[in-house]
Order: sequence, then C-alpha cells, then structure tokens
Amino acid sequence: MLSNCPLSNWDLSYLKTEGIFQDILAESNIYMIVQRPVLYFHNLYVDPYNEKPLIRFEIRQKGNEAVLECAFPYGQSKLSCFADGGVKFHFTIDYEFISQKRLEPPFNNITTMLIYKDENGYGSWFTPEKMLFDYWNEILELEINGDITSFLQYKVHYIGKATEEHILRRLTGHEHLQDVLSIEMPLQYGSLPTDEIALLFFEFSDNIHLSMFSHGEITEDIFEQLMSGKIPEVPQRDLYLDAEKALIHAFTPKHNRVIYKHYPKGKQNLLTNPLYDIKAYTYSFLDPITLIFNDKFIKGNQDFFDVDMLLVKKDEPLVILKSSKN
Repeated sequence: MLSNCPLSNWDLSYLKTEGIFQDILAESNIYMIVQRPVLYFHNLYVDPYNEKPLIRFEIRQKGNEAVLECAFPYGQSKLSCFADGGVKFHFTIDYEFISQKRLEPPFNNITTMLIYKDENGYGSWFTPEKMLFDYWNEILELEINGDITSFLQYKVHYIGKATEEHILRRLTGHEHLQDVLSIEMPLQYGSLPTDEIALLFFEFSDNIHLSMFSHGEITEDIFEQLMSGKIPEVPQRDLYLDAEKALIHAFTPKHNRVIYKHYPKGKQNLLTNPLYDIKAYTYSFLDPITLIFNDKFIKGNQDFFDVDMLLVKKDEPLVILKSSKN
C-alpha cells in the first residue's frame, strides 16, 4: 500500500529535506515513477457562512471531465492549531508560488496549498492528491462528493527498490528519473513533463501467504485462509526484492532495463527458498489507484476481496487475476 500520497517531482524537491517526511518514507522500499495529468484545486474559498472554519473547493484534473466537490474543516481536532481561524495561505498556481495577498477568492488552478498561522509557525501542506490520500485513509475529516478513482490513474514508467539505503537517498540524482523527465511527452497540452511526473512510495501492510490452489478456485474461503497467517513470516528485505521482480515482470516498464523475463523461475525468489516452503502467493495494491502499463491496467482497492492481484505459483508463469468488477 502507499506509504505517502502520490508526489509530483516538484513536491518531492521541496519535501525531501523535511524530517517528518523522511520518517514517513523510512519503511518504503518499493517506488514507481509514474505520470498523470496535473490535478489542481479550483473555485477555492473560505466559507464565511459556516460556524466552523471551512474551506470549500473543487478538485479537477486536466483532461478529466469529472469534478470532485469538497469541504474541508481546517479547524478540526487533528489540526487544532487552526481552530480559531486567523490562518494565512500560500498557493502555487501551476507550480509557481503566489501569496494569498496577490489574489482574490475564489482561487483557481492551485496545485499546492500551505495553511499556516504565522511566518515562523506550524504549517500544513496540501495538494489535491494529499487531500484524496487523507480522505480514503480517514486521516483528516473531509467531505468529497464524486468518484475519486478517475483522479488516481497512473501510467507506470519505472519500478525500483531501495533496500540498502533510505529511499530518498536512492532517488538523489536518479538516472532513470532524469530520463523520464527528459524523454516523456506531456499527457495534456500545455503541461510540462516535470509537473505530470509523480512518485509512488509503497510499503507492505501485511505479510500474507497462500496455500496451494489453482486460480479457478479463488474464493472467499481461500482469502480467509490467507489472513490466518499460519506460514512463517518472510523478512521484509526478501519481500521487497521479490516484489520488485514480480512488478517489473508484470508491467515491463519502458525505463526498466532489466525486466526479469523468466520470473518466477530462478534461484532467488520466495518459491525456491527452502526456509519458507511457499507454494504460491499474491501481490495486490490496497489503495484505490489504477496502474497503467502498455495496454493493460491493474486496479487497487481498499477492499481485499475486490482487488486485482499478481498470482505467483511454483513452476507456473505469473498471472494477473482481475477482480470480478474490473
């Protein structure tokens, strides 16, 4: 699952030195370099008629006709420092910083929003994708009318791992990231690739293993068996190393030079390690994102019983199992 909200390359350049952000990504070892049309806040204003401090706005995306209507009580208990109002805002419009003083509400084309009390005080940083991430993970109180999934579709360009060092150090001067920024064309006219390129950071939410079965037998009973956790836990490092191979083999991203064509055959994987005695296992994404690669896609979901999966079985090719709803 995602350990942090999707981040544009622009966002990463500002956040990578923040200690809190570094701590959040400490357990992330798998990452993807992806591309999506730019998301932005539109028609944003502070509601003067609500008894609680409330920001109303729309989330829009270039090339996407859908609109999300949102209400954000920024004085909620988890943001108690803003409860008495009197806050200030800094915005980026198309990734260019603009002070609130230079604008009149409603504010449009906002890609990043910083809410703070004073110049040297605590601030909270938001992008449309961070709002959506906080919403589906119930981190903050937020009202959204509309289907968020069409705003969470990502074209996968590269998949990587960082098992020996912090993932942010791994991305410093990253050759493949620079290649993507240099080579890929924008998805939407008028956008810059550096604004559309984003990074997804993943961590394992559970270490779940499968008993032997054929993929025609996948039922709710089998999923219940998965959750029982009767098989010894695999070390995180081994999981990340195997997961990277499985994902690259399934997605064959354009900027990955090694695609593990014969996976899961080989000496170094979970199926061949005698310590684990695993016959089969799956990888899935427990976030409402869609990962697009070539002419295919894999959909994630918070509902474990309604998610696409990569099924890895001994002596058989990797199989992408689609949810019945996909």
